[in-house]
Amino acid sequence: MLLLKRAAWKQFAPNRWTGPGGKVEPSELGDLDASARRELFEETDLAPAEVSDLHLLRSLSFHHPIEGLVCLLYYIGECDCDRIPACNEGSLAWVHPSLLSSLDLIENTARVLPLLVVDRARRDRRVRCGVAAYDNQARLRTITWNPD
Repeated sequence: MLLLKRAAWKQFAPNRWTGPGGKVEPSELGDLDASARRELFEETDLAPAEVSDLHLLRSLSFHHPIEGLVCLLYYIGECDCDRIPACNEGSLAWVHPSLLSSLDLIENTARVLPLLVVDRARRDRRVRCGVAAYDNQARLRTITWNPD
């Protein structure tokens, strides 16, 4: 898995691990896949030709006490290279799924990445939608996923 260790200067979650990502621009609401490809390139410099079968697998919505309403879209794909891409948001690294528990992952990332690993292993392409609940101190309490 290609993961990002966020830079120390980042206001949100400095030095913590997550996936590369960004925001959907208003003009991209009709084509979320194109938005994901754009963000992947901006965050990692991976060209579309280097990543095949990029597709949405999970979405997670929640109201965060600090950030407000958030919807995270989790895409996976296959990278046709083994280089460490460039990144201006922190440090990127290829991480084997067995090492996820040893990383200081952002809480929602820590809960979703193992599910993506299982989804990929099962070759299950159904998009699953989840809702997360946070307490008043911005701690993740639960994530409920749509039933199978």
